[in-house]
Amino acid sequence: MSGKRAGKKRAAAVQSKKIESVRGERCVYCGKPLEAGGEPFEATVKSRRFHTCCASCKEATERYVLLDKRKKVWLYLTLLLCAAGIIISAMGASNLFMYGSILLAGIGFLAFPYPITTFETFLSCPIQRVTVITRAVGALLSVLGLLFLLLAH
Repeated sequence: MSGKRAGKKRAAAVQSKKIESVRGERCVYCGKPLEAGGEPFEATVKSRRFHTCCASCKEATERYVLLDKRKKVWLYLTLLLCAAGIIISAMGASNLFMYGSILLAGIGFLAFPYPITTFETFLSCPIQRVTVITRAVGALLSVLGLLFLLLAH
């Protein structure tokens, strides 16, 4: 019987937990200014709601959050592997470890553009811009890694 009561208490605590609404001056997805008296579109992220300018930005934000939840770990594991390769190269191993690590980091940023850990960051730099910057860095690292690998041979 005590298990049922504990379950009911947890359910009540979850229901009573308020979802905080975080309103910035711009859409968290595209960065457009939000209308002062306009219809608020709110994308829910864990226990907070972030304002967007339209329904499509709301859906895109929620899709980004879902993919971020699933794939951010893979980006971090890829970067950890790259760091290990660069350290191995710095300890006297072949430069191919470093060049391969640079290439792998670039591929990681291209495949998993989810580098932000707190969503409040999107109030100052929207999701679209973060994705473009992350993929541009990934493309640059990939090109440099390939170039270094080709020149090393």
